[in-house]
Amino acid sequence: RDALQRARADPQVDPKRIALIGFSQGSVAAFTIGARSSDVKVLGLVGFAAGRRGGGRLTAAESVDYGKIQARVLIQVGGKDTEAPPEASRKVEQALLDAKKTVKRIVYPECGHDDLCGDKKYFADLLAFLKDTL
Repeated sequence: RDALQRARADPQVDPKRIALIGFSQGSVAAFTIGARSSDVKVLGLVGFAAGRRGGGRLTAAESVDYGKIQARVLIQVGGKDTEAPPEASRKVEQALLDAKKTVKRIVYPECGHDDLCGDKKYFADLLAFLKDTL
């Protein structure tokens, strides 16, 4: 949250065009900051490999108050991801939809968790989302 506030205060940053991006557990942090930053409106949240399997780990679907997110959300997940499998990100997507939020979830069938498998569409989708959102 401090980094977000510092970015908004930086004269080289347009404070109306900020997005949070997180990978894996970083997506949980991005969603959490987005939900807790009522004083700082975040316009775009991107979660790569959002959500985790059980096993005692904190999961995005269980730890975030999605009703407080005021941003459009993009979730990108690998179809072969065993750490944050597609069904886990589906729970995150459903929680956002239940909270009446704008969310787009894209599954990349050949990608895993620790690689982006050279999928140019992955990056093209991210850039298109950022362009449309910001």
